[in-house]
Amino acid sequence: MKKVKEFWEKEDVASHYSRNTHLFPPEATVFEMLRPELSRMRMLDIGVGAGRTSLYFGDKVREYVAIDYSASMLEICKERFSSLPSSSFQIRDAANLQEYADESFDFVLFSYNGIDSVEHSKRMRIFEEIRRVCAPGAYFFFSSHNLLYVEELFRLKLSYHPRVFINKLRKYISYRKHNKNWREKIKEQHAIINDGAHRFSIMLYYIKPEEQIRQLHKYGFKQIEIFLLSNGEQFHQDSKIELNKEDWLSYLCKI
Repeated sequence: MKKVKEFWEKEDVASHYSRNTHLFPPEATVFEMLRPELSRMRMLDIGVGAGRTSLYFGDKVREYVAIDYSASMLEICKERFSSLPSSSFQIRDAANLQEYADESFDFVLFSYNGIDSVEHSKRMRIFEEIRRVCAPGAYFFFSSHNLLYVEELFRLKLSYHPRVFINKLRKYISYRKHNKNWREKIKEQHAIINDGAHRFSIMLYYIKPEEQIRQLHKYGFKQIEIFLLSNGEQFHQDSKIELNKEDWLSYLCKI
């Protein structure tokens, strides 16, 4: 999805994301879970963007390596975190981590649905590469859009307020205009969707939770836990995962 990469290279986009300073609820949960172990960890922060997660993890881990394929994003990071000890910020493609030896990292983070910016075959290469650089006992934490949510995008929501309803109607029409075969897509295990992000300028990968777990098992990730975007709580194993319709989910895996 070349158009997505070009989008993230824009300086105004990088500037916009540099103002983000908070952790999402699942990230905050996992941060607290791993806090006692962070000081011994070598961490790889993939898709670091303008450094939102660096603010929290950068000075907590033994070694911090942050990568992104956007030069504009990394320039901001290098300026913001020039004094951060035992750290480096590098231009890298997540599908090619050959600069790093096998079992180099104890914790790999790929936040903010960054892995959804690539097509399926490249996504699989990313999982393969991340698994390779993970040391025994390492953690891999990432988030991804939930295909089970997509049907909500194409449902016209009524409102008694005319102006609100008109805005909802415009969005409804736009969603359908940019996703003419959406009914077929939601029957698949994963699909490329235009969900309106950044004024419908980029396409993103959506996947059903059960399929995401299958992909992770294929590449040797185990002990997979799912966390909810709404409150950061872990998804209960006795619940039916195929009924979960949060717009995106977070996955914590252990090698």
